Amino acid sequence: MKGKFRKICKSSFKRRPYHSLSNNEPSKLLGHYLAGLIEGDGSIIVPKTIRNQKGKLLYPVVKITFVGKDAPLAQKIPKILNGGTIVHYKNSNYLDLLFQDLNSVRKIAVLLNGKMRTPKIEALHRLID
Repeated sequence: MKGKFRKICKSSFKRRPYHSLSNNEPSKLLGHYLAGLIEGDGSIIVPKTIRNQKGKLLYPVVKITFVGKDAPLAQKIPKILNGGTIVHYKNSNYLDLLFQDLNSVRKIAVLLNGKMRTPKIEALHRLID
């Protein structure tokens, strides 16, 4: 074939350095990573009302589910974000990482803003509003 299509060779691709993070920018990719976790096995729960029928205050929750073998990762994320609780369920091989306090939820909303691609972005918009 002649014309627009030419043979592609290795020399036509430029090598681009992958993300080079210094020690002072550890959270630069954290938002992308959290977005992937939440879009995959997580959820953003935003109540429609401020109080339930009994008058109890309802708060937004960010929940990420991990399989048991990924427990070290689930323990590392709350340390980085300075918040969150891990819930282990009896007789099961999974655990949940919950962010319920307002400071952690606010940090996660800032990190996730502009990085989500699936329909779960609607829950993020409700969280931000």
